[in-house]
Amino acid sequence: MEHYYIRYPPERIDTIQKARMIRIQAFYFLLLLLLLTPTTISFRPALIYPPNDAVLQTGSHIFLFTCNLTSSSSNSNSNSNSNSNINSKNSSSPPASSSSSSSFLLHSQLIGQDTSEIQSTCDDEATLQINVTISDPGSYFVRIQLLHRADLIPVESTLFTYSFEVATTYNPPPSRSSSSQRRWWPATASTTTNKLQPVHIVHISDLGTMDGYKGHLLQQMIHLPRGKYQQTIIDLSCVDEPAKQPFRHHLDAWGVEYFSECIKVPQPRWSSIAEWASDLRQLDDCETLDHMDQSMREALDPLLRVLLASDVMVITNGAGDYDSYLIPLGRLTNTAVVMDLGPRGPLATPWTVRGLSRFVAQSSYVISHPKVVALKVKMMMLPPIVNFPAFSRPSAGRRCGDGAAAAAAAAAAAAVSPAVSASVGAGEFSKMRTSRRVTIGYVGRLATQKGPGMFVRAAAVALELLSRHDSYYNKVHPLEVNFVVAGIGPLESELRELSERLLGQREVESITWLGHVPNEEIACVLLSIDVFVFSSLFEESFGMSPVEAMLMGVPVIGFGVGGSLDYLIDGVTGVLVQERSPMALGKAMIDLARDAEKRKRLSIAAEEYVRGEYAPWNILKGYERMYEEVMMEHHHGVEHDGTEEQPHTALH
Repeated sequence: MEHYYIRYPPERIDTIQKARMIRIQAFYFLLLLLLLTPTTISFRPALIYPPNDAVLQTGSHIFLFTCNLTSSSSNSNSNSNSNSNINSKNSSSPPASSSSSSSFLLHSQLIGQDTSEIQSTCDDEATLQINVTISDPGSYFVRIQLLHRADLIPVESTLFTYSFEVATTYNPPPSRSSSSQRRWWPATASTTTNKLQPVHIVHISDLGTMDGYKGHLLQQMIHLPRGKYQQTIIDLSCVDEPAKQPFRHHLDAWGVEYFSECIKVPQPRWSSIAEWASDLRQLDDCETLDHMDQSMREALDPLLRVLLASDVMVITNGAGDYDSYLIPLGRLTNTAVVMDLGPRGPLATPWTVRGLSRFVAQSSYVISHPKVVALKVKMMMLPPIVNFPAFSRPSAGRRCGDGAAAAAAAAAAAAVSPAVSASVGAGEFSKMRTSRRVTIGYVGRLATQKGPGMFVRAAAVALELLSRHDSYYNKVHPLEVNFVVAGIGPLESELRELSERLLGQREVESITWLGHVPNEEIACVLLSIDVFVFSSLFEESFGMSPVEAMLMGVPVIGFGVGGSLDYLIDGVTGVLVQERSPMALGKAMIDLARDAEKRKRLSIAAEEYVRGEYAPWNILKGYERMYEEVMMEHHHGVEHDGTEEQPHTALH
């Protein structure tokens, strides 16, 4: 078979090759142009339920919203805005195809006590829902953002934040008068002779944080008689050493002994904390140390050695479920065990009470709570010890004249930045606190349970009420209200965004954010404010900051939740807001800001009440009595196993 070949002249071959190269270049040019063509994303999620800034009840909720997502090439419509990647829903861009919608994921994040995240497909046609169960009252935020499905990288300018408050059902407190004070301390000191002196007490705590309850522990260790009690702190936290220095500084100054024992999950026997925690529950079935698993005994050996040399172990972390394994360790080492239920109160109850000698309850709310009573453990009601010298108004006035403390206090009073007010001394504070300028303050962690979002919302309501009714009233009685937020925490950025959204241009001149204020300078901030707002809706067992404010002669507004009902008597020692809403709290702020006479009356009564009810020496008597009773019972072999009801001590 013969083959024939067509022969082109060289000029023709050269022309064909050039045409082929042009076609290839054109193809790649069009492909590159397609890849580089920007896509306009229109993402406007509409929250259907709950409304933004709503006040919800604790429990289960279904968050409903529509995605409202469309995407198109920017060159598909000559009228589109080429300078923005976000268009409104009414943009003339064509709706996205199913393929473009499916290239994104919706990332939903609930920011609160426990941060949870959900990723779902964003479909413009469907109503999306997120099932949420919220058990703790407080301030919560929901963040919604688009992610590229391929690499999970956030799409620029698609972040939206919604916020809301969570409360429990309001139960009116029993009516009380100033004469119906709750006496709980011993009328006279115990005459029991302790034959086991000195009593070796080991406190199990977490030195990684320095808060009001750590201050209470420090007061107890400083002021209990050292010849009678030999006290040691065991720090079981594994946080970085620098975080522990503030509290250790105080312990070193007072010569208090402490040790750090970071107990990590032993490897490879236990691969997770869950496995380790599950096996720790087996300690409750052990009768002697010899019955313990050998690997577990080796992991806990440093702690066991300390307990074998101690008479009483006091569990002060306030994390009952996590710390419950310490109770059987005390029983196995023949150490009496006392558990301070801490700030979480009924939420900190342990999974075992076998071998537990006492609960320390910090308020009437805790000692009478059904969940605590049901455990049938002997209880002693002992409020936290407040540092009276540190929160004395004359002492703070002298101490806050110079340095950072003066700057913080002056900033609060003048509602300007600490840097600007650093030159203002203590002598200027009284001039700033005039009848026409009222400073309302929040002092505490910017965390969900403290309710800082409620404070910010109420401040916006208060300013709106003031501007709405100031035309005639303020001409006769001029009033200027400023707000101060002292503290840091995980919600700080969200709270600042919330403040800017609610207050707009007024935010800068109306709210001062002091940031971190050292514990020793909190009194300086309290010295400069006229009203203290305890905006927490979480049923905390006591609440140290309102009591410190009352001791400084600052009237307190609160919702009357948890242990605060022990000291907040409506119209006598403070103002109780019955309706748990920003509107009600904001109105209470303005009402008290306008009534200087009422502020003065509440201030005097509140300080007198705290000095009478929470005198440190009386609380220390209560602790001495409790330790004597515990040692006497332990010496006689009395062991509580939770099978029969135990009396509790709550002396009124």
